[in-house]
Amino acid sequence: MKGWQKMKKFAKLTITLLAMFALCTSAALAEIGKYKIGGNTQLLYSLGYEGESNDNIYRGAGTNETTERVVADWIHHIKPSVLFDYTIAGRGDIKFGYTGDLAYYNTEVLNDWQKHIGAFDLNYRSPVGLLAMLKNVYTDTSDPYSNDADYLNTSTEQVKRWLNRLNAKLGYTQLGDKFGVIGYYNYYIQDYENKVRDFSQDYNEHEFGAGGEMAILTKTFAFLRYHYGTRDYTTEATLVNDSNDSDFTWHRVNGGIGWDSGAKWSGELNLGYAWRKYENEIDSLGSPYEDKNFWIAATDVTFHLTQATNIGGLLRRELKETGSNTNEFNLETQIGLDINHTAMEKFILSAGYAYQENDYNTSTNGIKRDDKVHDFNAGVDYKIQSWLTAGLDYVYKTRDSTVDVYDYDQNRIFIKLTGGF
Repeated sequence: MKGWQKMKKFAKLTITLLAMFALCTSAALAEIGKYKIGGNTQLLYSLGYEGESNDNIYRGAGTNETTERVVADWIHHIKPSVLFDYTIAGRGDIKFGYTGDLAYYNTEVLNDWQKHIGAFDLNYRSPVGLLAMLKNVYTDTSDPYSNDADYLNTSTEQVKRWLNRLNAKLGYTQLGDKFGVIGYYNYYIQDYENKVRDFSQDYNEHEFGAGGEMAILTKTFAFLRYHYGTRDYTTEATLVNDSNDSDFTWHRVNGGIGWDSGAKWSGELNLGYAWRKYENEIDSLGSPYEDKNFWIAATDVTFHLTQATNIGGLLRRELKETGSNTNEFNLETQIGLDINHTAMEKFILSAGYAYQENDYNTSTNGIKRDDKVHDFNAGVDYKIQSWLTAGLDYVYKTRDSTVDVYDYDQNRIFIKLTGGF
């Protein structure tokens, strides 16, 4: 029986590879890589393979052989990608495309999953200061890592779901020589297929905002923004409804420093404060909801040390709900540093480290849960030809919790080969 399953898996993987190569080598595309469509338009496409050696695919603590088992496997990832890129001369660009990840396990075949992402990105800046940006990312996936902090799937049953995130802003950046004003709208929705097991995870969010910015140095500006948002859980369950679910509203104020394109720095140094208010008084078990105030961060910056070397840093802080049926939450704080360097125009060396802490309001046997997660990665990519790249990555992740059942260690090694541009 196992032999037949492996034969079916091999046939499925072979057919997938042939289909993807057929797509990327069709007459319309001519060759893997870049296809020019006029002076301002190009089509970029690639097909990648990643072989992943994973010594703990379920991120189990090893405390038992059912829900916390430690299992190793080899995973084949097939990664197609297509991107349409249209340049608006002197004003910005429009991009839309598709990326996929088709994962096939060598032994735990019931875990096979797929992720499909479609994205649209508009960036427009007129010479007179008009700014318009729109980004939409749609994801259809069944990968098991929906939320490492609270919602990791540890069985062979897939976590099928679709997500959509939209970010829009419209403004004017040349009020005098230094000032600009911008309006914001953000929307997010997630919908899980299994309405019994995953009923508490379906929700949508709307967020509206306005902000101002002021130039302080060449290509550098300071900003201040205010946002108001709502989360509405769309729960389908007998005991959880609009009278006791964890719907909430929030206000947040963010400030910091950002950089225009071409500066020595890029990204934003972004810190703020948030006020969260729940619409109901108690959850489905009768436990009270408590309004919360906390500082937040959405900092992600890169320092371009030289043309060949970049150093990145991040600081993120947010309060995350467990689900619609409970008042449980965790306060997640993450800090990280990474560096990448291009050597001899063919090698890209990279390394990074991130530390994450999750402070929960829950306890197990009288022990309050507090998790510390360490994530280290290192890798090298080599450009064999202009259209072909090979790579090797190593990722180590460990979670140390005050509640032992949530501990895990995981080592992953990736062997990569990508054709395209």
